[in-house]
Amino acid sequence: MILARSFIAVLTACLFCTPVFAQRTYSIGKDESGVYLQTANHGTWYIEKEDFKNLKIGETGSYVIGLDHTGTFIMIDKHGKIYIELEADKQFEREIWSYIIKQKRYARHLKTKFFISGNHILVPVILGYGSKETEALLLLDTGASTIILHQELAERLNIKQTQKTTFMLTGGQEITAEEAKLNYVNIGPHKKTNIYAAFIDHKGSPVPYQGFLGMNFLRGIEFQIDYKNRVIWWKP
Repeated sequence: MILARSFIAVLTACLFCTPVFAQRTYSIGKDESGVYLQTANHGTWYIEKEDFKNLKIGETGSYVIGLDHTGTFIMIDKHGKIYIELEADKQFEREIWSYIIKQKRYARHLKTKFFISGNHILVPVILGYGSKETEALLLLDTGASTIILHQELAERLNIKQTQKTTFMLTGGQEITAEEAKLNYVNIGPHKKTNIYAAFIDHKGSPVPYQGFLGMNFLRGIEFQIDYKNRVIWWKP
């Protein structure tokens, strides 16, 4: 079904008519929204019951596009004139498609594809500090009290000013490290601003992530983990 808008059909005698397009075909259909007239080249419109009482579902016929002193019209061979606004309909359709595209983009933001390393969930995030922005892969850790980032991210974001902090890891272990206030952390539809992150020097074997996504970001956010499709669904 082509995107459509309702219109008022006007039946009137053809005064000063000047057909401007060749003859085309139409059909009458019905869906859950009502009865509609579908044309081959000029769109589809829902029809008010009082406008064409004699229309039959499945009816087909021919029409021409014309122009007179009142405006642009469709002339139906059996039922007379319907005045339309072609440009208005095109603008309406553009606005509807723009809305649909925005909704689809927003829906995509409600889910985040994650990666699995061993028993760990790795989540892609966007970090912002000053004029710098970078992406990182963080281990989802509800046992960590704060976001913990490897020192390489501090260098990537050009963070110079830090302060000492003590935070808790999974299992209750307390660690002292440097921390800084990030402008924002963004994952899916959620963006928290002026949020603190601790920085540590990673030692030992290389790991496929650059830190931990802790509770100062996750607190207050509802989400569901879909292990089968490896997707986190976020509640907006």
